[in-house]
Amino acid sequence: MRLFLFASFLLGVLFVAGCGGDSAAKRGIPPLVPCVLTFQFEDGTPVDGAIVRLFPDDTENKWVSGGGTDADGVVEIRTDGDFSGVPKGTYKVTCSKSEAIPTGQMSEEGEEAMDTKILVARAYTRPNTTPLALTVTDAPINEVFKVGKP
Repeated sequence: MRLFLFASFLLGVLFVAGCGGDSAAKRGIPPLVPCVLTFQFEDGTPVDGAIVRLFPDDTENKWVSGGGTDADGVVEIRTDGDFSGVPKGTYKVTCSKSEAIPTGQMSEEGEEAMDTKILVARAYTRPNTTPLALTVTDAPINEVFKVGKP
């Protein structure tokens, strides 16, 4: 009886451990390299609240990597939104930031109409025009990028 109870307990533990949370490996994501990027305007001020995306040059890399900068312009890149780091490879890096500004007019719904003010030069916001590039190898990344204003 004791052997049966022990075996049942052991199987239960193994079942729970095997069914535990999602992992990068379970999703088929290759090993990830820690990647911290800092974004500054050309005058050295941080680009806070920006959206950063890494677009792989390798078409086999289908993983979405990126994040948002903090008040110091720093972003820890995550892959698939859940996992810290980025797969090895070469990437085009985009950085975009905008803010809603009132137009001074009312919308048809009776709310103040808003317009969008672009705060980072458009060249940095698109993978086909950005001059920013990143090569990820085995070594952790800690790099500073400078971007222009419109």
